[in-house]
Amino acid sequence: MTLGQRLKKVRVDKGYSQNDVATFLNISRQSISRWETDKSYPDIDNLVELSKYYEVSIDELLIETKELQQEINEKTEQMNKNIEEIEGKQKKLNQLLSVDNDESWILLLFTVFSIAIAPFGLISIPLILWRNKTNNQFSKLIIGISILIFIYNFYILYLGITSSLDIGTQINIQ
Repeated sequence: MTLGQRLKKVRVDKGYSQNDVATFLNISRQSISRWETDKSYPDIDNLVELSKYYEVSIDELLIETKELQQEINEKTEQMNKNIEEIEGKQKKLNQLLSVDNDESWILLLFTVFSIAIAPFGLISIPLILWRNKTNNQFSKLIIGISILIFIYNFYILYLGITSSLDIGTQINIQ
């Protein structure tokens, strides 16, 4: 709140018109108007007389009001709440990022266990590779093991198909 706004607020609160104040100070009404619109400022003598006439201290006219202090306090509280919210979101983000590191362990375990479910590893390995990220802790290891297990699963599938169809075996007719 500017000095002019404070002067106007105190005058209106006391119920005085600009003309009443101008008559008391023995100046023009336009001077009061210029002070209240911050186009000019009263000199120290007029400020002392205004404080007497309005029955307020010069400090109240020159220094920020309690309302402004309350507004500052409210904005400070809101800012603190925003900071807490940002810190909470940052904490959640850090937790999510740490989950990615845990996920690399999980993907590595699934990769290794996919050898036991041959030939279904042909389905699980592409899913593991799709889920694998380059920033995972074991990204390259997962890719290497996945290729080997995929080849092994493909070989198991080949053996299963050939043995069930008896392909590659000779029948001796006597």
